Amino acid sequence: MREFNVRNGVYLTSDSSTSKLNNNILKCLIVVLLFNFCKYGLTNYTNTKDITIVFSTLLTYTIPIIASIITTITINKLIKKNNKLLTSTNLIPTIILLIFINPSINILILTILSIVLSILTTISIKNIDANLLAIILPSIWNIVSKTNLTLDNPLYNLSKINYLGTYNEVMGKFGSVLDYLIGNVYDNTSIILLVIILIYLYYKNQSKISIVISCLLSAFIMFSIIGLFNNMWYFYGIFNISIGDLLFILIFVSMDSKTSPILLNNQIIYGIIIAIFLVILRFIFPIYSVVVAVALSKLLVNSLDKLIYNKKLTNIIYVVLVLLQLIIPLTITYLL
Repeated sequence: MREFNVRNGVYLTSDSSTSKLNNNILKCLIVVLLFNFCKYGLTNYTNTKDITIVFSTLLTYTIPIIASIITTITINKLIKKNNKLLTSTNLIPTIILLIFINPSINILILTILSIVLSILTTISIKNIDANLLAIILPSIWNIVSKTNLTLDNPLYNLSKINYLGTYNEVMGKFGSVLDYLIGNVYDNTSIILLVIILIYLYYKNQSKISIVISCLLSAFIMFSIIGLFNNMWYFYGIFNISIGDLLFILIFVSMDSKTSPILLNNQIIYGIIIAIFLVILRFIFPIYSVVVAVALSKLLVNSLDKLIYNKKLTNIIYVVLVLLQLIIPLTITYLL
């Protein structure tokens, strides 16, 4: 007989279905990781003819994964908590980390971070979201080491030009719209690839696609309103939802089955809240705006779960969120 886990008295999920979901997510993450290997390893080799770049990139990805596997198996053997010594759940945070973090980071730091994530995932500390930690930990490291603060990338460039500018200053400097879509921009995963993955997960009935759509649409509208007053209009919207690995984080962190709303209304509200935080934070510290926006939104998930009991309150929240989507971009435009 299958075992069932009950969450907040509302959600019911079986261990077998959760395992199937995680296996599919792991497959998708491996595809993205392979894409990044080709982008940072093989493509750079083609440009420089330096074979050491390929081996360096390969080691950057394989050593932390091996360390994660060894850590997980060792802990499971010691505490004998799980009949399976290794599951896809244990590897997902590490691969998210490897995809999200700058590949030029010290491999020792990467390995240490992957071991920490493996420990947290294996011992299953209550209320710890390992997938979220997988993007928070490298962000903290980047702040401490100032890794991303000297790089000429789209997010850092925003702060240099005071967040607004012409099309060429904001977006065109780093490539065409196609470059953003195929991931040919620094620190950005292919949007086309991620859309295919999202469709695949939706086809498998394993995607809370409402979170992604509501967030992207809401963010696009607000950024486009700001762009409207800067002669960029919808290009500014496209640019801001294309950078910072927003889609990647929405799919693999925000849609996490255990830490995101289940009901459709709550998913839409959740997505809009992420977008609102994102738009505000993009003009405060753009480099970490996506990570902080998702982290803050995660804190509200338990409150959203309770909205199932109050439809009137849900409708009021919808009205408030619609108004905020007009007020916030207009206020930012005025302040800038």
